[in-house]
Order: sequence, then C-alpha cells, then structure tokens
Amino acid sequence: MDTVELSDTLLQEHLSLIIESSYNPILITNGELEGPDNPKILYVNPAFEEMAGYTKEEIIGQTPRILQGEKTNSSALEELKAKLSRGEFFEGRTVNYKKDGTEYYVEWNISPVKNKKGEVLYFISIQKDITERIDLQEQEEIFKLSIEQSADHVAIISNKGFYRYVNTSYAKRTGYSKKELLGKNPKILKSGKHDKEFYQKLWADLLNHKVVDATFINKKKNGNLYFDDQTITPIITDGKIVSYLVIGKDVSDYLEREDTLKALAFKDELTGLANRHSLSNYFDNIRDAIADGEEYSIIIADIDHFKQINDEHGHLLGDKILKTFAKILKANIRESDKVFRWGGEEFIIIAKTKLKNALTLTNNIKDKIATNLYCEQIQLTSSFGVCPIDSQDFDAIINKADKALYQSKKNGRNRISVCE
Repeated sequence: MDTVELSDTLLQEHLSLIIESSYNPILITNGELEGPDNPKILYVNPAFEEMAGYTKEEIIGQTPRILQGEKTNSSALEELKAKLSRGEFFEGRTVNYKKDGTEYYVEWNISPVKNKKGEVLYFISIQKDITERIDLQEQEEIFKLSIEQSADHVAIISNKGFYRYVNTSYAKRTGYSKKELLGKNPKILKSGKHDKEFYQKLWADLLNHKVVDATFINKKKNGNLYFDDQTITPIITDGKIVSYLVIGKDVSDYLEREDTLKALAFKDELTGLANRHSLSNYFDNIRDAIADGEEYSIIIADIDHFKQINDEHGHLLGDKILKTFAKILKANIRESDKVFRWGGEEFIIIAKTKLKNALTLTNNIKDKIATNLYCEQIQLTSSFGVCPIDSQDFDAIINKADKALYQSKKNGRNRISVCE
C-alpha cells in the first residue's frame, strides 16, 4: 500500500475522531427538509454540546428548530431552506437559544453531503458562536452613535495635524460641513487671538504625551468668534503618537455670563460708573506707573445738600439726579481719566495729570454742574477735594482728599479745596 492509499485509509478510520475533536461546533442532520420532524439531528460534537448547552442524548432526534426563538432571523431561515432544497451550500448568521434560554449569535456553514447519484444524504453544519464579536460590534456602533450624537464637539486629528473625523456638533459649531473640515488643518479656525507662545506651549505639551486643557478663541466660517474649552489627548501606540482626540465644549455663553457678572461686580448699578471695588483694582494697575514717576491726581466730588433733596423730592428723583451728575462727570473728563462712584453722593476722579491741570479740570466740572438744570426744576452745586497722588498709600491719599472735601463743605460748599 503506497503512502497516498495509507493516508486515505487512516483519514477514513479517524474521521470520527477528527470531528469529535474539532474546536468548531458541528451538527449533522438527515437530508430531508419536509415534514415537522425534519431535518432530524443525527449527530453533534462536544463543541456543539458546550455551545448550545444540550447533551447529545437531549438533542439527537430533535430538529434544529429546538434552537430557534423570538429573535431568530426568519429571512435567513427561508434562504437556508431554499438553498438546501436546491442542494446548494448555505452561509449565514442568526440568533439561537441555548437550553437555558440564553441568546447567542451563531454563524453557520451548511453543506449538503451527496451520494454518487447526487442525492442529498445529510447536511453538515459547521458553526461558530460569534456572540462576543457581535457584542463588540454593537458596543462599537453604540460608541460611534454616542460620539456622533454627543453635544460635545469631538474631532480626531492625525499626527500630521489634519482632521480625520469630526462629529456633527463639531462641524455645526464651526459653521463648516464635515466634508469641508476633513483633511484640513485646524488652522482653518484660527482667529488670531492667540499669540505664538500659546501654540508653542500647546504643541510642546502634546509632543511630550501630555493631555492639554485649553480655551480656544476660534473663528467660524462666517467670521464670528466663539470660545471652545478643549481637552486634547494624544493617542499613543507603541510609544508613538498616531492621532489626537479633541473633545470640546462651547463656553461662549458661560464666559459671556461670567464677564457680565464681573462687570456687575465692578460697576455701579445705578449710574453705570465703575464702583469702589473697581477703584481698588485701578490703583493696583497704576501702582508701577506712579513708582516710575508718572503724575496722577485724585478729585473727590460731593453733591451739595443731597440729603435735603432726597427728603423733599423723594429717592426716585434723587436717583435721577445721581445719574445725571454721573453723566456730567463722565462727559467732562479726558480719555486718560477715570471716574468712579465712591458711594452715596460721592464720586472720585483719577486724573492722569499733575495737580495744576487737575484743578483746571475740576473748575470746569464745577461750573458745568452749577449751570445744569436737573429734572427740569432743580439746580445743584458740588464741593470738591483735590490731591496729587504722590505715594502708593492710596488709603492715605483718599483720606487726605476727603479732608479737603470736608474743608470745601465747611467753607460754604460749591468750592474746591486742595489737600494740605
């Protein structure tokens, strides 16, 4: 007996052992398809028993329909029957059910086994449990849908710096379509509001595999600017950056609200002037300039007899007078000067000039106040205290100016006094 004949003989002798030992579940039925009891299961291997949860004794003699249930793909079954009826090979997938009712996804390869006359004797089904793969695919699909439908702006940028993916929110926020963004560099959104150092630090951190959190001022397709809080994460494989994941959130409304709150914190609600909190910040801002010898002066203005006006005419009219008074002050200072509402009927002007010029400015304001008619029935005057800002002890400077103001009041009001 030659080698080929020996191999064929051995193959035939060990065929049963090969099938029994197969890693893939195998099921063999008779070749009949018609009738409630057909096709009838004639054989299952141990791998099939493990997959389906049935023993050979429990499943042999049953039809494969014992494995079917609510989610079994009926169209796949119809195609299966049609192909097997024609003696053709079938390949497909569906949901089957284990003995305990657990669903599992199965992939079939069913082949007809024919005799020499071409008659179908058996069907052999080689199966594979693909539940884990399907679950993974479903998870990936859910993940993709979640990213695509996320309200956050999501983009993937290649390690060369070009868009590989943008979700709907990202595209919508920029005003560009996905097609317009893909393959482009994020520079398409550059607003010019960030300096070179901003981008240098960003890229230095990213290239060192650091996650970057930054607020970008970006420019939409129509030219409008928007604020985007972004977290940029380098995606690393084998120690190398392959792409960057960008997750952004539009914070324009938040920053606008924050700016509004800040403005309210430093602005007098009634007059719209900067308030005493703002004055403290302003002093801090000019501290170095004063130390370097730049000349500033302080002017405190107080409306004469304002309490009497409030008592006689009421607070509503008093508020109107304060608004008009503030407008006169603001209209008669220079662009380099700043006016603040100190409290009540007192106002402070910081004039960026020496004392002599500040006195000229104060005289002009005093005359404008005295010649204005308030609320079409009231005429006012104001008293002033003026001091040079010659030190960085601003509390002491304000105290000196306030004493000069008191002197003006004491001397008959509608006057200007210079601090001693």
